[in-house]
Amino acid sequence: MKKRVVILTLSAFIMLFTGVGFSCSSKDKGNDAEVPDNFSIEVIGDTVMSVALGEIGEFSFKVKNHTANDDSLTVDIPDSLCGLPELWMWQICVEGMCLLPYNPATVLVPANGSYDHLQVHIVTDEGGTEGKVTVQVTGIGTEADSQSFYMKITE
Repeated sequence: MKKRVVILTLSAFIMLFTGVGFSCSSKDKGNDAEVPDNFSIEVIGDTVMSVALGEIGEFSFKVKNHTANDDSLTVDIPDSLCGLPELWMWQICVEGMCLLPYNPATVLVPANGSYDHLQVHIVTDEGGTEGKVTVQVTGIGTEADSQSFYMKITE
């Protein structure tokens, strides 16, 4: 137990006095020039779509990696970011293969590259006239980037 306390104290001391530490933001607060995030979502096409009741809306996007290392990223729509009517559902598709509804996807994005073949499908049904989902992309120990997509039912 004493060894753990000493190691933790020593680690904190080193981080404090050498300037080594962790930041919750990838933005440089002291400079007006914005430093890019480690990764981002780029929409391919529209973020708002109108379809007839019972049809599926398909939104395409890619994930870009702005680092010098390959990164495994999770693409998900957390419950807190899902604003669909009760009978509607969403699913993520990777390279044309759709996962079971409400399941996240994990993709390997190459260094300084992108993963281009991603879609979110919104399956409409009775019980609503519009809905919204927000796709969130996260990596291990990194901030999340997100993008919202809106679906409306045509009259």
